Amino acid sequence: ELVALKGAKITLRQAIASAEKANGGRALNAGLEQVRGRAVWEILIQNTTQPQQIHIDPITGQIL
Repeated sequence: ELVALKGAKITLRQAIASAEKANGGRALNAGLEQVRGRAVWEILIQNTTQPQQIHIDPITGQIL
């Protein structure tokens, strides 16, 4: 995770903003996690229905 963090071009703040905008909710929790062998920004978003986990590539900023 530390190596992935050093290579990240998208900051946690940018990832949170992107996830909130894409899902119309507010971030409850966020961090860098390993998912299926890949480092991703993992953001837990609360919208009007239920919490949802969003994964964002720390290099490209793409929502996965």
